[in-house]
Amino acid sequence: MNDRWKFRGNAVDGLGWEYGSLIVEPDDSVQIYNGEGYEPVDPDTVGQCTGLKDKNGTLIYEGDLIKHKDYRQRVGVVEWITDHDRYMAKTYDHGDFNEAQKECALFDGAHYYFYVASEWFHEGEVVGTIHDKHELLKGSSSEAEPPSDIKPIVDFEDSLNSTGDGYIKNAIPLCPHCKDASYYTTAESELNGGYTVCPFCKGKMYMPTSTDC
Repeated sequence: MNDRWKFRGNAVDGLGWEYGSLIVEPDDSVQIYNGEGYEPVDPDTVGQCTGLKDKNGTLIYEGDLIKHKDYRQRVGVVEWITDHDRYMAKTYDHGDFNEAQKECALFDGAHYYFYVASEWFHEGEVVGTIHDKHELLKGSSSEAEPPSDIKPIVDFEDSLNSTGDGYIKNAIPLCPHCKDASYYTTAESELNGGYTVCPFCKGKMYMPTSTDC
């Protein structure tokens, strides 16, 4: 069977998850044919496979909880968004998302939704389901502390860059490890999972947000 058309549901006998073909009876009861037999499952737990895998090669289903790779370890729940005809990761904490992350997501006024093509999926990790580990979505992971070897950028050095119309004043970040003038790019930070590396001392650093202050 093509993974994309697999379903899963929690068995009504309490013996765990069943995977296979979805059968909906005339009375709206639900069963899953697992290749050996038909097993009744709780319809509220039924989810379809996205056809995608996380960084560990685990198939991702609707209702799965995906942990982001950055040090804050934000968690999103996989949902099918009909208006956009695709699976997305719905997040419950977003106060520290940077502009680049926000630009590749949808916002409904309360939650950010990240597309399946984003790193939430192919670089994330399945850590449970909304049905058995919903407590992972409570609270804000923005309170998480970065590893001790990753330091926040707190000092900057002014620099004047010449343009055709005069000069532009820029603030160059100073490495919190060696104090040399360095740089910070959102692209590198997202690639590394929330930090950038000083080109001189190779120290790891991140740009603090209002939630870090």
